[in-house]
Formats: sequence, structure tokens, C-alpha cells
Amino acid sequence: MMAPWLIEHLRNIGALNPDRIGRRAKAQRCPRCSTLTLVGLDADRCAFAVRVDVDPIGPVGEILATFADRRTYAVRGDGANLELNARGQFEIQGTPAGVGDYDVVAAHVCGADVLPTIPSKYQPSTRRQELPDAAPF
Repeated sequence: MMAPWLIEHLRNIGALNPDRIGRRAKAQRCPRCSTLTLVGLDADRCAFAVRVDVDPIGPVGEILATFADRRTYAVRGDGANLELNARGQFEIQGTPAGVGDYDVVAAHVCGADVLPTIPSKYQPSTRRQELPDAAPF
């Protein structure tokens, strides 16, 4: 039996699962086609490990993904810590892709047709630390 604090720590860093996939989505290359993807769990409980494309899709892209039998996922977070949430029929009907304050992406399928994309709601991190001209010591 592991100590509760250790279990919590391992969950937070995503190391509790044997494949090191946790709730926080991570950028990884697909092992088959080397395309850049996001990998993470799609829910807090009873989750599946999913691999999704990184390009956000709009309403037309979500319809085409659904017709191609590809699940869609909402990408929520603050830009640095992203989580994937599976979208069902009620989420798709209630808040179409591109309308909410989050990105919608499709499940990754190697060699699948490219879906129409839209600009991301998340801007890349532009934090750059300004260094002084002279050393402070």
C-alpha cells in the first residue's frame, strides 16, 4: 500500500499510469507516422487515453470528423496546462466547434484526410526573460 501523498504526487505528474499518460495533455509524435499530436486522458474518471491532432477544427471540420467516425475533443486550459474532454452529441449541438472559449480537435488517424482548421484560441507562450546588460555581481 502506497502512502496517500505519494499516490497524489504520482497522479499530478502523470506517472501513476504505466504509459505515463495523465489528465494533462502532452505533445508527442505519433509512433506510426511521426505527426505531432496531443496525448492525454479524456475525462477525470473512467477515462480513455487518446491521441488527437493539434490543429483546431471548426463546425465543418467537426461534421466531417463525425462522418469519418473520428471522435472530437474539447481542449481546455490556460495554454500551458491543457486537458482533453470528449465531446458527445449534446456538446456538439449545444456549443459547435469554434464558438466556445476552447479549441475543438479530432482524434488522430494516421493518413486520414486533413480537416478544415481554424485559428487556435490559445496563443503560444511569448514569455521571454529580459537579461540585464551587465552581470548583477
